[in-house]
Amino acid sequence: LSMLTFSTLLGCLGRRDRGGEVIEVEPVEMPAEAERAIESVGCEATLDARYLPGQSITQSMSIDGKERSWIVRLPQNYDHQAAHPVIVVLHGGFGSGAQIQETTRFDPLADREGVIMVYPNGVPQYPNMASDPLKIRTWNAGGCCGHAQSEEIDDVNALLRMLDQVEATACVDRRRLYLTGFSNGAMMTYRMACEAPERFAAMAPGGASVTLETCTPPRPTPLFHFHGLMDKNAPFEGGNGCGPGDTSALLPVPDVIADWHTMFGCQEGEEVTLLETAEARCTEAGHVAAAAT
Repeated sequence: LSMLTFSTLLGCLGRRDRGGEVIEVEPVEMPAEAERAIESVGCEATLDARYLPGQSITQSMSIDGKERSWIVRLPQNYDHQAAHPVIVVLHGGFGSGAQIQETTRFDPLADREGVIMVYPNGVPQYPNMASDPLKIRTWNAGGCCGHAQSEEIDDVNALLRMLDQVEATACVDRRRLYLTGFSNGAMMTYRMACEAPERFAAMAPGGASVTLETCTPPRPTPLFHFHGLMDKNAPFEGGNGCGPGDTSALLPVPDVIADWHTMFGCQEGEEVTLLETAEARCTEAGHVAAAAT
């Protein structure tokens, strides 16, 4: 996950960021109804004084008997009288919300676009070990990973509860909630797409795919998959990688994209290249986009 990846995503959706300059590429026509925001309950509440535009704050609560935490960052131009979109970013295995916030560098782009950023933390394996600052956090994505999987942590419910709290605190446009994640976070993004897609407008997993035995989403969900073709931890072709996690359940990305086509009856069509640079290529076929870097 990087500025390049985020810029590639924007390019496929109609915008690119090159050297700080935003370049419009073929705009997407949206129906008038889709432009109307659905305000969250937080729009009617007084904003907590701790929440300041351009600043990050850590929230926590007990969910299913475990302390769960997440970082919320309001954009610099945050207006509590207007409903803002939200992007939730899930860290990889052994990562954290603070780590993925720093490495992705999404915050400056969120400031430009007026987006509320949310960086949840997975469950730590050793929550009381002071010498382990990262706490070995993982997500239970089904067939992976680590402590969260072996303890059958209900991360689907946890993420939905966290999002409830964000909507109750800030003024959120419930039509524009987006989910992305990297590696184990991408696996968890896919699990949300399979089991709880109704909450999100679109999802963008990166660097991993589905690890569930079955995936039967109750509704179609726009999906943007991006992946490094030389990724050795979560191989593009699926199966076990060379990382510390057991990725034997990881499905090949082409198979996952093909399944998405089949499940939602996407039209068959010729593959079209939407964006191509020296570092990345973005293609679309059957109204489902996939990017390889």
